[in-house]
Amino acid sequence: MKFVSFELKKLMRQKKFFWLFFIVILFTCTIFLFNYLNYSQMKDRAYIEVQKLEEETRSLQTQIIEDTKTNPKDKKNAEQLSLTQNMLGSIFEWKVSISEKEWNTIPEHEGKFLSHLYQFIINGGQFKDVQLEELEVKINKNAWIQKHNLSYEDEEYPLSPHLIIKESTLVFLGISGLVLLILFFGSSISMEKEQNTWSTLVSQPISKSQLLIGKYISQLLSSIVLILVVIGFGILIPLLFQQQPLSIHYPQLVGEGNNVTFIPIYIFIARAIMFFICANAILFSLISLISMLTNNTFISLILTSFLLLFGYIFTDLINILQEPYNPFHFFQLSNLVMTIPSKGDFLYIIGAITWSSGLLIWTILISKKDMKQKVSVIHSPFNGGKTQLYSKQLLNFINFEWRKLIRKGLLFQVLSVFTVFIILGSFLLTHATNEKRENYISELEERAKDYEAERIPSLKEMVNSNVTEQSHGEFSQELNTILQNEEERLKKIKKSIEGYSKDNLKPLLDYQLFELQAANGEFDSSRFIQSQVKQLGQFTIDASLAEKRWLIDNQVDPVFSGIYNPTIFMNWTFEQKEQTKEEWIEQNKKIDNSGLFSLYYYLEQNFYYVMVVFVFLLGSGFTIERNKRYTINFLRTQPISAKHIYLGKIISSSIIFFLSWTILLFIILLVGTIAGGIGNWYYPVIYYDSVAEVISSNYSGHSPVGWNTGFHLDTMGNYVMSNYLLISLVFVFLIVLSIFISLFLKNTFSVFAVSGIITVLGLVFSSKMMPSIAHLLPFIYLTPTKIINGEISVKLNNPYVDLTTGILILTTSTLLIVLLGYLILKKKTNIKTKLTKSDSNSQNNKIGRSIIKR
Repeated sequence: MKFVSFELKKLMRQKKFFWLFFIVILFTCTIFLFNYLNYSQMKDRAYIEVQKLEEETRSLQTQIIEDTKTNPKDKKNAEQLSLTQNMLGSIFEWKVSISEKEWNTIPEHEGKFLSHLYQFIINGGQFKDVQLEELEVKINKNAWIQKHNLSYEDEEYPLSPHLIIKESTLVFLGISGLVLLILFFGSSISMEKEQNTWSTLVSQPISKSQLLIGKYISQLLSSIVLILVVIGFGILIPLLFQQQPLSIHYPQLVGEGNNVTFIPIYIFIARAIMFFICANAILFSLISLISMLTNNTFISLILTSFLLLFGYIFTDLINILQEPYNPFHFFQLSNLVMTIPSKGDFLYIIGAITWSSGLLIWTILISKKDMKQKVSVIHSPFNGGKTQLYSKQLLNFINFEWRKLIRKGLLFQVLSVFTVFIILGSFLLTHATNEKRENYISELEERAKDYEAERIPSLKEMVNSNVTEQSHGEFSQELNTILQNEEERLKKIKKSIEGYSKDNLKPLLDYQLFELQAANGEFDSSRFIQSQVKQLGQFTIDASLAEKRWLIDNQVDPVFSGIYNPTIFMNWTFEQKEQTKEEWIEQNKKIDNSGLFSLYYYLEQNFYYVMVVFVFLLGSGFTIERNKRYTINFLRTQPISAKHIYLGKIISSSIIFFLSWTILLFIILLVGTIAGGIGNWYYPVIYYDSVAEVISSNYSGHSPVGWNTGFHLDTMGNYVMSNYLLISLVFVFLIVLSIFISLFLKNTFSVFAVSGIITVLGLVFSSKMMPSIAHLLPFIYLTPTKIINGEISVKLNNPYVDLTTGILILTTSTLLIVLLGYLILKKKTNIKTKLTKSDSNSQNNKIGRSIIKR
């Protein structure tokens, strides 16, 4: 325990707990402040929801009254009319409670309304956008709230402690929390080895097993500290500023599909804590093992991250692996915490203990072996010892930084890990592409069989039956129209399948265009509704039609996915029994393994966030020279100024990032080309247009009916190149910002922590508080793909948030930071020079007076 105490004290001296507290309290305060700013609209939001229910109920009541006049003896209409009147009575009391802000009485009135609505639907009524299963869930939740005497709460912008804790828990006790703990505490062993303090520790009267176990326990205790801080601040801040009570019995929905239930929120949080501790137990034992196999902190963290990433991806793809025997399943925290509690939960505790113990024992066995260094630490000098290649000091220092990075070998190792990741990712992408292609064609074949065997014969039978009387003439005509459309659909499906077998995909495009025209309501009749406009929205339908017409006009082969193009404005008006919204999006997701499409896919999946690794590798600036070896003292003895060191680090880091980022994209393109060809430069990509762009006189895009926003299409090649340029500038800006901050802070971790906080706060400030001038701030461009496709511009209604402005702002901001750092160092140098001269003159005067006295 003494060594555990020693490790905890060391972490405190390194101020890691301080930064942990700071990040948690900053996040909690931000969430609370954001919700508080919207709290005043709580009454309006609640009233609007009830108003929608009232309008639909009155519409139903009017319709039932008309039906009753037509058929006054129908008892069913009388029952339904009575239920709608009861529903309106409950709604009136509900609205009064909202107006008076009597939140305690709302659940009672809501429960009465839901009960009457349930009876209404059971008796054959239909209520807009309400399914019976969804209604039963609402009734169960309301019953739970009434049973525990809970008040109505605005779950969209909550201020109560239990819901604030829930929001913080989903963030910090999930993947984000694991990443935070890896960065804060995952480098304990590797850093000791890198800084040569490991030899000092093992020379002490303590065994290596006790040493490793002590470090492991201190890491687990750090994760418990995070849990306590999250819960503590989640309770404290709402209680101090809002004084809402903590309701530990507030209901939380868990499960998926139709298999759902409610549990008290304290059990939900307790299970989240349990799964988080289990994941940390495995995580830190795995990090300890990898740290014993490497001598570099950066590489140990990279290997750990990528190993976890691969395990997570494979576990997510293969359902059979989603069990407690798989250690990577423990990191699917968002899925685990939403499962229904069962007796099998204890298996996760047993699995975590088993895996963490096994990995820790393996680590101890490795540590007891003599790990002799196989590579000599003596290196031959570059260029035969002729290091001064240039006459300029700045160029020589840039060359020096480049050689230092090569000597460490980190850049090559990082690129190697990324390359392995890309190759494995290409295999997965190829598998997914082939699977989607086969599934799509097999679905078309099944549909063709169904139409031939059932659908069309059934329609023919209806047409040929005795419905051609004068009173049914209109109905018969509609049936003939439907039959012709279905026969045309079958013909196009068959041509699509035949064309696919001959590598001709034009018939497939014709069929998909036909289906989209049907979804747009172009073949609708008054009785047989085929339109999907209400379900998906006109924006999504129009974007899908425009995409298919682009492919046909430019003779571009389609990518195998569903016929639709999901957009940010997609509606999902009501749940379909055969398909959820998530399943629909997955079905229509575009996947292809060609080179150009692989680049597009990786960018869409936010692969560029992996480039943060290069910020850690290249952005440490002066702090890397101030570790325990303190090489900054050596650099000060050389004939080079601090200004040149600063500029040299910035220039060399920027060049290295550009080269590395370009090499990675080239590898993705090369691997994808080998797997599925180069791809088509002219494949269409949707770009969103803001209101300000649509209303301009020279607007040439598409603006769907009923929308004040719009879109246009451009080529995938332009999209990829634009992203490459903007992402490059974004990460150069982040690297320069980190190097600039390193002028003032001596600890590497502090530099990256401050950089991260500034970046996050800048992004929140730009997007939430100052949208009108967001285009003038560099932080708004930290989500490059959403800038390129116009999504951010549409959300902020700011047409200036685009690629051109982003290039100008990022370049200007980067140069200003460089200039500011240069001026600060120049001023410091001048002050030191004056002080040195002053000291020298003072010393000379003393010597002169001494000589005169003699």
